[in-house]
Amino acid sequence: MLQESARLARGRIEPLSAARAADLDALILPGGSGAAHNLANFAELGSLATLIPDLRTLLLECVAQRKPIGAICIAPALVAIALGDQRPRITLGSPASEPALAAAATGAVLVDCAVQDVVVDEGLRIVSTPAYILAKSIAEANAGIGRLVTEVLRLARQR
Repeated sequence: MLQESARLARGRIEPLSAARAADLDALILPGGSGAAHNLANFAELGSLATLIPDLRTLLLECVAQRKPIGAICIAPALVAIALGDQRPRITLGSPASEPALAAAATGAVLVDCAVQDVVVDEGLRIVSTPAYILAKSIAEANAGIGRLVTEVLRLARQR
């Protein structure tokens, strides 16, 4: 994963194990099948999934330190795995979808959300958007992702 990340980023990268919430203003998790397969086993196990330990630790640190978290596409399911016992309000598009039902089984509260919109959990400081779970074009995904970034930055300034 590090080699592919370096290829895509075309710059210096660090392993997730080096990330500390204290060093961040906020955390944004992109989605995609790579997130569901490489950062967790959610694609295979649904609500019984586990995260890679470094991501779980980072998410828990962010919540404890009140650092905002943005989660795009399938990434809210990863947030649900780590924080389900805290009942985060998130979206995976329709609450009736298979991934949403699996995330809800962790304790997360799933909220219906249009592709261009976001769900903000003010208490836990989590922002999520469905992106390509619902998007039929890059423009549709971009609208929701743009709103997510705006909301994450708003929460970061409130610290």
